[in-house]
Amino acid sequence: MKCGHSTEMLAFSKDETIPEEQIILNPGESLKPLEPAHSPQCNCNNKNILRRTYRLFLKRKEQPQGCINSIKLSEKVKITDAEISYYYILNQTKIDCQGYNDASCQITLDVERTYNDIPYFSQGNGKIILKRMLLAYAKYNPNLGYVQGMNLIAAALLWHTSEIHAFWLLVSLINDFDLTALFLPGFPGLEKHCHVADFMLIEYLPALYEHLSRHGIMTQMIMIEWCLTLFTSVIPLDDTIWFFNKFIKHRWVFFYKVFLEVLERLEEKIIRCNSAAAILKIIQKRRNTRQIWDEFLSEMEKPREKLTWEKLIKHAKEKTINEVCIKYLLGQFYNIS
Repeated sequence: MKCGHSTEMLAFSKDETIPEEQIILNPGESLKPLEPAHSPQCNCNNKNILRRTYRLFLKRKEQPQGCINSIKLSEKVKITDAEISYYYILNQTKIDCQGYNDASCQITLDVERTYNDIPYFSQGNGKIILKRMLLAYAKYNPNLGYVQGMNLIAAALLWHTSEIHAFWLLVSLINDFDLTALFLPGFPGLEKHCHVADFMLIEYLPALYEHLSRHGIMTQMIMIEWCLTLFTSVIPLDDTIWFFNKFIKHRWVFFYKVFLEVLERLEEKIIRCNSAAAILKIIQKRRNTRQIWDEFLSEMEKPREKLTWEKLIKHAKEKTINEVCIKYLLGQFYNIS
């Protein structure tokens, strides 16, 4: 991803968005180090000899850029010195405008309830760093600002990569992978993906679609959580990397493969439910805790199967679906709406 920014440029300096007099950059100061500092928190480098060797290599580096499983993500964003400086400038810049102040208030509220079961976010510096990163994004893209769902995606990226890599990965996901429309007022991107999800269910899981419809369960009730968070609301932090690595390569086609894989595994349990409340209890997970993540995964296990998210992601990748049709539907939605 080439951002094309210099240290003297600010994305929010467009005078039609935020007046120049509302931007206050600390004058005459060198770029301050980010305090508290952040390093990846995942266990990816502890799982085999190769990863442990990689961990020893990282110890020789001043700031590890990410775990061994995040290499593909890091390759997606080639960070230059200009981008590094730009992130520091975003953090040192003060903005006085209503849009940013509103975003800041919402970020504060959401960060306080993000991954409270995870010590790094509940007891460590995770909340401070996550808030810093989301505030930087609200400055970087004031037209979009901050929307709920970004906090879980950003936290998952922070879990596996450095803060600066996580920030530019978030920028890339939103700009280059059609996430912008998901977060616009009215959520036009979510409406688009709900139409595609309807097609996928009718085509591949018709009995499940009929059962959901009979009980008044619309795809929006599923997609608002899975789509707006890119599954980070249901996948444990350590395992989100498996989804992200495939998503950046195969884009939304892969999202729908995971969508189908999860619902296909839950289909039998859902069809046995006789009420909307019972169905939603299976599908919707209101809290991001290790216990709920484990329970959700166990609900998808087949007989005599020991399922992990890495295995589930692999099974989803191997699914055969009509990729041409999905790409067509995603491309045509705005033309017919």
